[in-house]
Formats: sequence, structure tokens, C-alpha cells
Amino acid sequence: MHASIPRSGALLLLFACNAKPITEGDPGIVRGVAIQHNVTQGGIVDQPRDLSTATFGPDGRAAAGGPDGSFEIPSGDWLEMKLGGERLFLPAGASAPDLSYYRFGRGDLKFPGAATQVGFEIAGLGSWQAGDSLQVVVPNAGVTMEGPETMLATPPGAGATAIRGPFDWRANQAPILDAARGDTAWVAQMAVSPTIDGRTYYRALTRAGVARGFTVIDGQATTLSAALAPIAQPRQQTLRWKGSEFAALAAQAGPGARPAAAPALAIRALPEPLARHSNLFTRLFTALPTLVELGPISGSEDIDQAVAFGDPFAADGAAWTEFVSVIYPIPVAVRTPQGSASLSAMIVSAVPLAALGDAGVIAPRLSPVREPRIAGAPLDAPRAGVGTSPTVTWQPPEIGTATGYRVAVYALDASPLGVNAARIATLHTTAGSLQLPAGVLSPGSSYVLAITAVASDGADLTARPFSASLPYASADYVSATITP
Repeated sequence: MHASIPRSGALLLLFACNAKPITEGDPGIVRGVAIQHNVTQGGIVDQPRDLSTATFGPDGRAAAGGPDGSFEIPSGDWLEMKLGGERLFLPAGASAPDLSYYRFGRGDLKFPGAATQVGFEIAGLGSWQAGDSLQVVVPNAGVTMEGPETMLATPPGAGATAIRGPFDWRANQAPILDAARGDTAWVAQMAVSPTIDGRTYYRALTRAGVARGFTVIDGQATTLSAALAPIAQPRQQTLRWKGSEFAALAAQAGPGARPAAAPALAIRALPEPLARHSNLFTRLFTALPTLVELGPISGSEDIDQAVAFGDPFAADGAAWTEFVSVIYPIPVAVRTPQGSASLSAMIVSAVPLAALGDAGVIAPRLSPVREPRIAGAPLDAPRAGVGTSPTVTWQPPEIGTATGYRVAVYALDASPLGVNAARIATLHTTAGSLQLPAGVLSPGSSYVLAITAVASDGADLTARPFSASLPYASADYVSATITP
């Protein structure tokens, strides 16, 4: 379930290394590891992950360990951690939990504290037209900024071949950059290709250039200058979008669910290590360099679109992986006595182009779980009196093979102004059932569950909750409200 899709900013990617169980000492303690791996242009730089704000165990009595990134958790039916305000539960087992992650970009980024004006001096555009946009990509810092031209006082007009004007770098939530440390900024134009049937089009990265020496200093005005040049478009691919097959899954995604009105289909690129292990799924594979963006497309119709594209980011010899990402948000109504809201059950996939093949078929790779129940009752209608520690069960998806499941618990805060859903806990399992730990649900409150089936070869989210590989697929089921 997801409420919004980020457009830009520094991207934090999570990755798990191969931790070995640490069993010596107190048998009531489970030990784990948390390492931050920073993927930069010069290679991968490791550092212990800072867990100083995390707590472990139901009473928070265990603390992060030494400078090597190790930590301890009291053992029990669940291994409980609180990270960033959300409770994470892993099933107790023999494996040491691994909270390591890869970060796209260097690990010491800082952000402006004051308004920081950056002036655009971008030349060499193709004749600008409605639907075009810019990207600013800084691989060494893990930054992808989409559509910065929309922040200018005067956006580019039709036919423009240059873009000039200032905007506030801080307002776009972008980090401080240092060219002397290898932060090379690419500026690229995403240009609209001619429509084929009058309704659909695609944007492709057609021109790009490097802003030599571009550095951002907190609170100081600077200029981003780049001259764009055409990018070769040697890649040819037909994308065969099976919207009717995605729409057919809407009824399985939750009570009253409807087909997506605005699914997103794109060809993106990312450094090769992050294709093998990352938590890109938590950000729906957004905030990465885009090579092709198809749309607008129908959430219910089948569309074939031939695209041509190139990839400038692999030109310097770095290993990048090109993949097709699908985000299909299915609206599910959540009703309370105070009002209602629409939450999204997400069907997501990310498939390397090499695995997609010449046929180019974009169809569901995984469907939602079947027959979800709580305390024995179906979750397709509001359920009261389920208790504070009920058992949730489900059957495997009809399409695809799940390698694991996660259950997210959302607390509902309803008022005359609307209904807000805040995720308060996430539980991982490989089984078809779990019992919610005591203390997650509180009497008198209302909740929604999102049960997600996940398919990612080699991934074990019960031991390494921040590590999955491509190809990846997931499908949500969003329940009706439940109350203890």
C-alpha cells in the first residue's frame, strides 16, 4: 500500500551482506549485523550502519553494538526492532538478522540548511515541446532530480533550445555536491516522441551533457552550466502492455477495489550491484535515472508501443542494469464512521530488459494472496472484536510463486477532515499465516492490513528485510477495517 510516489531527491537503497549467526554468549540474545555499503563512481565503500536511534526488543533494552555494526536483540517468538518510528518484526530463527544496506552514492551527503540558489544555463536542447522534461543525475551522490525546470519562474516555452533561470536547490530536497569529490552532474532531456494512435506517447532520453565542475555550497549561489548533445538511440524494444490482465486482478486486491487509472511503465537504469541486492522495492523503483517513460497508458487496455532509446550513464565503463518497472496502483476504499479514504494496493514489478526478451510482454508476474482471513473471518468486510493478537491467514497467489510475504499494519486516524493511515508495524514471514504480536493492536483503535506477496529469487526478507534482487514482483491485498 502506498500513498505517494517521490519525484526526486537523494535515494537511499538498502542491501544485505551475508551475515553469519553469532551464537556464543547469552542464549536469550540474537546477534545481528548492519553495514552500510556506499555505491560510488569509484567503487563500493563500507561503513557500519548508524543504529543509534534504533531500539531492539519489546522494551527497547538491547542496544546497537560496537563500531563493526553488530547489534543484539532479545529472542522470543518475534525479533522486534524499531527503526525510524516503525516497528519491524522478523520471525525468530537460527539466522542472525542482517540490517545492512547499500546506499546509491557516497555515505556522507549533507543537505543545505539555507536557501541555495542554483542558476540554470542549459544549452543544446532539442526543440522543446509540451511533455518534455529535464533530469539531473549525479551517480556518485545517488541523486536523480526529475523536472527541475518546473521550479523556474518561467518554464521553457515551445521551441526553446535553452533553459535559463534560478531555483532553490534546497527546496528540491537535493544534497550538497562537490565536484572535487567525484560528484559529476549529468543533465538530460526527456523528449516526447510522436503519438502513434493519438492517445499514447513515450518520452525518451534523447540529449544529455555533463555540467563540468558543478558544486553546491550551502547558502551560496552557483550556476549549473551544460551543453546537451544527442544521445545515440541504438536500443529497440516493443513494450506490449497487458492492461486488461492487470485490471482483472483489481477484484483480488481488496474490497471494492478498482483498476488503476494511471499506471506507470518505464525503462530505468541503476548500478549493477543494486540490481543484485537492494531495497528499491520500498520506493517502488522510482528516483532512478529514466531512459523511457510510456504514457499516459490505460489501466485496462492492451497497448503495443515500439520504443528506441540509449543509455549515457554506461558510457564511462561503469556497470549499469537497464530494467522495466511497473507500478500499478489499485484504489481500495477504506470506510470508517467518520469518513472514508482511498488507499492503494500496489502491483509492482522490476524486470531486467535482458530477462524481458524480444516479445516484450508486460503482464502481471504475481497476483495478490487469496482468501485472506483474520481470526477465521474473511477480511473483505469490517471485522470487530478480533482481539489484540489475532492470527492472520491467506492462500498463495494464483499467478506466480511467492518467495515470501509481509504484513503491514496501518493505524487509522479518522476525523471530519478525512482519514489518515499510518504504518505502525511490518512483519515478514515465508509461511501462509502469522499471529500479530501483543501490543501492535490497541483496543478502541481501527486498523487496516496490507498483505503483500513478494517474488524475488534468492531473497529472504525474514532474515534480510532490506535485500531483494531483480527480477522482482509484489502484489498487495488491502483489507477492510479491523478493530480489536
